[in-house]
Amino acid sequence: MTFNFHCQNCREDLEFDYETLAENAKGLKCESCGKRLSAAELEEFMGAVGELLAQIAGLRKRFLVSFDVDAEDLPEEFSDGRRGDDDDEDDDEDDDEEVDEDEDLDDDEDAADDDY
Repeated sequence: MTFNFHCQNCREDLEFDYETLAENAKGLKCESCGKRLSAAELEEFMGAVGELLAQIAGLRKRFLVSFDVDAEDLPEEFSDGRRGDDDDEDDDEDDDEEVDEDEDLDDDEDAADDDY
């Protein structure tokens, strides 16, 4: 099993097999530009891959599973590198509204100060 990584910094294509990634405690480094994936990020990624492989192994007696994943074609809930639902975006908009309300209060206080 191989994993292909495409460096977003220099556009270099990197290919690693599962064993290399699973045993690598230093993270990954693009040989062309030096961009890095930390050891912690690689460990988290391989943990998720391990969980997926365990699920596939459990299905093996009934179904053989094969798939390709392209990071640019992820389902919407995984876009922009986020996990879960898109409620975070709505929360950001609410935060902006709260700031605007606070600014309105400050403006009212400034107007009241002008009256004195």
